[in-house]
Amino acid sequence: MIAQANQDQSGSLSATRTLGVCAPSPNNNYSLENVSEPIHAASYYLEQIEKRSPPASATTTILQAPKHGVLRLVTEADRGTLFDSEAGPLKPDAQLYAYLPDSNYVGNDTAIIQVDFGNGLKVNVKYYFQAINEGLSDDWMGDYCSKTGVYWKISSTLNANGTSTNTSVEHVSPESSTPDALTSDSPSAWLSLAQLDAKVAGAADGQPTGEGFNATMKGLR
Repeated sequence: MIAQANQDQSGSLSATRTLGVCAPSPNNNYSLENVSEPIHAASYYLEQIEKRSPPASATTTILQAPKHGVLRLVTEADRGTLFDSEAGPLKPDAQLYAYLPDSNYVGNDTAIIQVDFGNGLKVNVKYYFQAINEGLSDDWMGDYCSKTGVYWKISSTLNANGTSTNTSVEHVSPESSTPDALTSDSPSAWLSLAQLDAKVAGAADGQPTGEGFNATMKGLR
């Protein structure tokens, strides 16, 4: 499904890479279900949409903060709360973020984290948070992301004078978000959460793996 708005016919346009992410997040008893990983999300954009290998390192910047909570980096100080106290050391360059909705707030919120791979290669990861008053079920994707899928591409261009944009949204059907439906040949086939966990669990030395950190990261986006 593609929706377009504010079409611009100008010949001089600059493009912005943007990935939309469905991110339900509990508004109390914060845990790994509140944690997201924008660098991996941006890497999947490059791999699946542009068919290119992402650089090995990146930096992150919050471009738009949420209105109904706090978005911040996960640190070792979160051990025993946001992640298991017995997990391995938190990799310094993991740049995981926690969205902590205001207590008892139920509703939508948004935030944008820019991932900069260097040499002008940037991806904006736009999180569409849903603050909820319960934990995530095993079918959280079906519960909260059935209309959009977990990930979707948002294409936008800005003309040279910065006054007009052309934006399109390409949603992934719920069926194509399942592991069996994903193939490397499908440019709009986003990795499921289970595959995300598996890939994170096999990351470089220093990244927590196996039991504890990644084994319980069903909320990691």
